[in-house]
Amino acid sequence: MKSLYNIQMKKCFYFIFISFLIIFSCKKVEKEPSPNILKTNNSDSIIRINENKRILSKIINSFNKAKKIAITEQSTIQGIIQGEKKLESIKFSHFSYRLKCLDEDTFNDFILKNKFSIKIKDDFYTQKKIVILKEQEIKEVFKDFIYIGWKKFYKKFGEETQGLLNLSRIGYNNKKNKAMIYYSNQSNSTSGAGYIITLEKINSKWKICSSTMVWIS
Repeated sequence: MKSLYNIQMKKCFYFIFISFLIIFSCKKVEKEPSPNILKTNNSDSIIRINENKRILSKIINSFNKAKKIAITEQSTIQGIIQGEKKLESIKFSHFSYRLKCLDEDTFNDFILKNKFSIKIKDDFYTQKKIVILKEQEIKEVFKDFIYIGWKKFYKKFGEETQGLLNLSRIGYNNKKNKAMIYYSNQSNSTSGAGYIITLEKINSKWKICSSTMVWIS
């Protein structure tokens, strides 16, 4: 009887242990907080973080067919600025006629923010697998001929990856109901593009208002 009891106790222990592993190995997909939760929080910095997260997630989820998204770790506006060109040389008039929702407050905040780069964190509202790539890791993959580099890229990160996504910091107007962001995506040596988009917050949700292509390869 004692040996039978020990066997049953062991089985029970194994069942609990396996159940524990299954529960904690499942990936939790964070849902967007409701607008009411954001309104009750008086911290502007926390609200701004949530708005950044909503907008960046919108871009990431726009890659409908991709199961995995590879993102460069540092925010960048490479593509808007090329060669010796400086950020201060970019004027509101360069984009206002192409972006109907763009106002000067939003544009000026975008320029100010992107004077400094920040690290992009894996913190999005998405079910896609996110891979954040450091600069050295990208250089290592593409250190050889660019064509070979892309072969190495997809071998390492999988064919289900959308390519390599670059994100800028987000500019807002004073009322925090309009936004501007630049992003680019390169999927091979001859397929890539960079875009600036403006968004407007309508009924607590960010809607793309206008967009323009900055470059294409």
